[in-house]
Amino acid sequence: MSSIHFGTRYNNAMWNGSQMLYGDGDGQIFIDFTNGNDVIGHGLTHGVTQHTLQLAYANDAGELNESVSDCFGSVFRQWQAKQDVMTADWLIGSDIMGPAAKAKGFNCLRNMASPADAHCLAPQPTNYSQITPGMDPHYSSGPPNLAFCLACKAAGGKSWETVGQVWYQVLTSSGPHPTMTMKEFADRTRQVAHQMFVAG
Repeated sequence: MSSIHFGTRYNNAMWNGSQMLYGDGDGQIFIDFTNGNDVIGHGLTHGVTQHTLQLAYANDAGELNESVSDCFGSVFRQWQAKQDVMTADWLIGSDIMGPAAKAKGFNCLRNMASPADAHCLAPQPTNYSQITPGMDPHYSSGPPNLAFCLACKAAGGKSWETVGQVWYQVLTSSGPHPTMTMKEFADRTRQVAHQMFVAG
């Protein structure tokens, strides 16, 4: 279930635990949040995570929670545009930027290929060493976002046929793991990648 026109000039879209809610934006910083297919994919992936790994919303698990949503939001956008990993722009939220944000040089919320990009409304750390406990997962999901982008570019082709398959298998096949660490997720992706793509 999805509800549009949520609130008044509401600057967000979210999964609330049972459905999606989309704001219209304030018309300045953001416009209609349903304009962004990556935003829609991001929010719905929170629902998938809730019923699979059940990642907590703090520390490594919180970073992974937000990152997995960005990853599948980007994959969905690339799939709809029929883009391969090299032609994709890897931007999150580029279709919901309002005129005031654009006037200040912002072209997206986040850039998975370059998390610290100054053109992001919400730039992120690039390296895991920059992360400290208690950071907002929207901010600290930069390193796993970059890892996904780099893995997709290394594999080549279409993200939903390669690394997206691996990430989805990790998300959905191992049962709940609310406190999963970054290392545990990385180890699991390597294991699954080897199982799914032995020759590659």
